Amino acid sequence: MKIDKDILRLEHIMSAIESILERKSEERDRIVERAIMYDLIVIGEAVRNLSENIKAKYNQIPWSDIISLRNRLTHEYFQIDIDVIWKTIDDDIPRLKETIQNIVDELKK
Repeated sequence: MKIDKDILRLEHIMSAIESILERKSEERDRIVERAIMYDLIVIGEAVRNLSENIKAKYNQIPWSDIISLRNRLTHEYFQIDIDVIWKTIDDDIPRLKETIQNIVDELKK
């Protein structure tokens, strides 16, 4: 039963990643930036609620960094540097997507 909840959360992460990648191709404006930040919060919240077993088994993912970003976006939103967010999207989101998809595929076997 625990794995089922983890798969659901991992699928939420995948959905948020897809949303980020779609929005990234749109004209960059305040609405797009805020929508992307919301999706990053969703990812962080899903990660925060993953079982410790999943986080330990797939420790190649910087889970604590993802949660930290969620916390900063949620509680320190007034100090966010959108250029850092954009760099994170460019550098990290595609790799995260591939890794999360591999985990989901493995768990569904």
